[in-house]
Amino acid sequence: MTLSYWVAKINLPLADIGYLSTAGAPYAFKFLWSPIVDHVKLPLLTKVFGQRRSWLIIVQLMLIPAIIWLGNTSPIDNYAETYMAAFLISILGATQDIVIDGMRIESLEEDEQAAGAASYIYGYRIAAIICGVGAIHFHADFGANWPMVFTVGGLLIAVGFFTSLIIKEPQHVMTPEAIELDHQLESYLIRNPQIHGGTARMLSWLHMAVVSPFKEFMTRRGWYVFLLFAIFYKLGDSLAVALQTKFFLSVGFEDTVIADAGKLVGFWALLIGLGVGGLLMKRYGLWMSLLICALLQAVSNLMFSGLYLVGDSTVFLALTMGFENFATGMGATVLVAYLSLLCNRSFTITQYA
Repeated sequence: MTLSYWVAKINLPLADIGYLSTAGAPYAFKFLWSPIVDHVKLPLLTKVFGQRRSWLIIVQLMLIPAIIWLGNTSPIDNYAETYMAAFLISILGATQDIVIDGMRIESLEEDEQAAGAASYIYGYRIAAIICGVGAIHFHADFGANWPMVFTVGGLLIAVGFFTSLIIKEPQHVMTPEAIELDHQLESYLIRNPQIHGGTARMLSWLHMAVVSPFKEFMTRRGWYVFLLFAIFYKLGDSLAVALQTKFFLSVGFEDTVIADAGKLVGFWALLIGLGVGGLLMKRYGLWMSLLICALLQAVSNLMFSGLYLVGDSTVFLALTMGFENFATGMGATVLVAYLSLLCNRSFTITQYA
């Protein structure tokens, strides 16, 4: 939100804003390097903090200077540098998500996943409001320049860093499916004695880290439907969010109106939606909850068309953002819980990504 607001305020062309949103592409392709995060042990850090926490710590240490760098670029004078900084932040942020998702799934039992999903989303949504609405007020009300805004935002990562130092490393388990896949590889190596030494070790690592998570998932009936469902369930919301701030400004809303009437109302509606999504799953089950939330999200996107027709109405802006975030909160809780339950606990990071 902060980046989109910044580039909208400096009158960056709409096409460039849309193109800048593609810097977030690493979030869609994080499964490509998730096997590395899942299985590679970082030297020294893993012995001290454990594999999951060591990755979390190193990524957060890199995020701080990356965010500060972004704030010190000039999108108009050097668009390429701004894009590169945003792209780096996306890679690091996606990697952080990979680790956190794995830790969340591995730390909770199956009947705790819905509550865990809601808590997880509560956390990052609150952070988004602090660095979104907070950044707008910091700039508009206190006159902070953009390098200062992004510097403070980057330093807030320190909260997560110190948390990573004190939380407990989750226990990794080998499920029967993973053990069976490991036995298949052992049998293959026995039948092919010419594969030995470093080659055998590399083959074993690639099989367990890269092949096995996909192989186990693709043995399930209808696995491709799960993937298509995950792609399209939130696609509409993702596209709308990228141009949301520019749209509000074009309708004629002031900065603080967008921050307060829009974002803050939306924030509280989101928190309510997250809780309602968890209750919906408990009452109606997973599949009915997914259907209800999908319909509500479709209607919420149409609210923006209504806002365009109504025009500069603070009340309708608040209503639009409130309904959109309420539906988003419900859908996010149900979807995250659904995806978490699909993951085999031996391959949580790669399969979830």
